[in-house]
Amino acid sequence: MGKRKKRGFGWSQDPDDPELRPQIQRPSRAALKRHIEALEALVHKIVKLSPAQRRALPLPPEILDELDALARCPPTPARRRQLRHVKGLMGHLELEPLQVALAGETTRSEQLRRIEGWRRRLLEEGDPALAELIEQHPGVDRQRLRALIRGAPGGGAGARRRLFDALKDLILD
Repeated sequence: MGKRKKRGFGWSQDPDDPELRPQIQRPSRAALKRHIEALEALVHKIVKLSPAQRRALPLPPEILDELDALARCPPTPARRRQLRHVKGLMGHLELEPLQVALAGETTRSEQLRRIEGWRRRLLEEGDPALAELIEQHPGVDRQRLRALIRGAPGGGAGARRRLFDALKDLILD
């Protein structure tokens, strides 16, 4: 009898050895769920924005188009499917830049609402509201504001807009 051939490939290392396999760290199911819920909440916030505000967000154009389609959908099963589709497209994106952009947008909206509230109060209440505004912002030009307040009711939209712009310059600066 002759020599037998060796069978196999002659591995020098055991491929089933756990130390030799690359360690893949996968997120837990709970972490995945939190990510999906955060993504869904973010999508809902984005859909509530106006189309112009959505276009200002750091998103690719194809995702923006899908978000516009989602905003137009009535609350039907088609909307749920579209929501699922958008979440799938956005799943690979980083959420932090979007959340920061939305926080800035919300802050800006809140500031504009506050300015609009002041304008409404100044037109309705007159001098008492003006005195309160002057207390909060001592460097205000009183005569200019009084002139804008008096001219706003009969001056049309342009006069009200000038009052709003003056308040915006005062409050945002």
